[in-house]
Amino acid sequence: MSLCGVGVGAVREPPLHLGRFRRTVIRAALWLFIGLGGMTLFPGVWAAEGLKLTEQEIAFLQQHPRLRVGVDPDWFPFEFVDDNGQHAGISADYLTLVSGYLDVEFEIVAAPSWQQTLEALRNRELDLLSMAALTPERAVYANFTEPYIRSPMVIVTRNDVPFLQTPLMLGEQPVAAVPGYASHEYLQTRYPQLNIVAVPSTRQGLTDVASGRLFAFVDNLAAISYLIMEQGLTNLKVSGQLGESFDLAIAVRSDWPLLLTIMDKALAAISEQQRGAIYHHWIQTELTTPPIDYSKIIAFIIFLLVLLAGVLIHNWHLQVYRHSLQAANQKLREAEERLLSQNKALEQLSLYDQLTEVYNRYKLDEVLTEHTALAERYAQPLSIVLFDLDHFKAVNDRFGHSVGDTILRLFCQQVQANIRKTECFGRWGGEEFLLICPATSIEEATRLAERMVTAVRCGEYPMNVRQTASAGVAAYQPGDTVEDLIIRCDRALYQAKQAGRDRVVAAGLFDHQPSDQQWLPAVRTSRKPSR
Repeated sequence: MSLCGVGVGAVREPPLHLGRFRRTVIRAALWLFIGLGGMTLFPGVWAAEGLKLTEQEIAFLQQHPRLRVGVDPDWFPFEFVDDNGQHAGISADYLTLVSGYLDVEFEIVAAPSWQQTLEALRNRELDLLSMAALTPERAVYANFTEPYIRSPMVIVTRNDVPFLQTPLMLGEQPVAAVPGYASHEYLQTRYPQLNIVAVPSTRQGLTDVASGRLFAFVDNLAAISYLIMEQGLTNLKVSGQLGESFDLAIAVRSDWPLLLTIMDKALAAISEQQRGAIYHHWIQTELTTPPIDYSKIIAFIIFLLVLLAGVLIHNWHLQVYRHSLQAANQKLREAEERLLSQNKALEQLSLYDQLTEVYNRYKLDEVLTEHTALAERYAQPLSIVLFDLDHFKAVNDRFGHSVGDTILRLFCQQVQANIRKTECFGRWGGEEFLLICPATSIEEATRLAERMVTAVRCGEYPMNVRQTASAGVAAYQPGDTVEDLIIRCDRALYQAKQAGRDRVVAAGLFDHQPSDQQWLPAVRTSRKPSR
């Protein structure tokens, strides 16, 4: 692979990270293991025939033996330009393997900014991006391979900021992102009300947050963790996680569909062992080894040679060296404690369903148990509503899971827009959702469920899908367990579906016996035929 700046500007020299000698030794050892060991451990992968390229794909590669690849010069550890002006990082290691499989040359092009790199691909001055996330804006001019790296999108703040359950809790505080990155586009699209500030790089964003110039920074967890460790930014922490993750893939200019299938096949040929070796080389090894300035060690050795006869001076230098090692170990222990603290904060995210961003079943069980105990102790009314989207499997089968996921999110938005803050709503499982209504009678809960079912029936959905919902309503009765209440509500839902769907059925009060169950069907002025 060669490195140049064709059509998009000169390469910007990155800050020092690892000494040249150390990086050369590590990378040589890695590729000796993958290249030589892989020949026997993974037979067939190294042969181009194993890719099963079509005649058209082979002809395409023969016509384009040299491909222009855009890279980010300062995005550790994913990709960067090292002290020797060479492309390095996770994407560089993948491109090395792909280049060998396809017998093509990648001409590496690094622009001063990522935004300029995207423009170069849009203008067909580049053929590929080595690593990029799929966004609606980029999908206009580029196609994307299957992702080969995934990392959560997180919010970083100073240590004194409490956990942020949602980016909206940032309020008017300045939150930074790098223009052109998927994180920047995500914030502008999903949270335009935030005070979004542009910074030139992830490194600059973290430095500004650490110094107090900015309140928060948003990027992927792997890059952030790497730079926090490398820069020693001990006053930063991960304070929240967004609902999206970085699914990083190779971006291909949209007018070359053959190149997309070729790159997909080349990536698929990379074994799990090879992927693991690349990942652990850049993510784990770099995070657990403190950066060492080898120039100091060389100066130390020269100084010892000059003053070899001075035993006292030699011993003094050994003490200095031991102290530096103790300080490095202390930093590692502190970094481990910070990571453990961050992991505890991220555990809170397990309370939410990642697709719909409402409570998951674990949280619903906890809330329902609490309100059932309060209803028993203080004789307060408590009602629950169990919703089920009618014929939802048919929607997924006919229109695809992408449309189905959109309908699930729209349904959750409809419900949340029509309930009180004291009520708790979440995903019970699949297309079933539970609404917990404290201090609410069964009649009030039934009317609320009717409004929800009507809203679903009248809603607008992708692909002109006509979606309806059924609901069962049940009220807490003295002596009920959580299971009793759920079973009674589930039976009411079953009755609604048996009666034709697109309706609400309420379980009779003061009746625990399924055989004598009474139902209170909701009043309907009109009803459309169910599908």
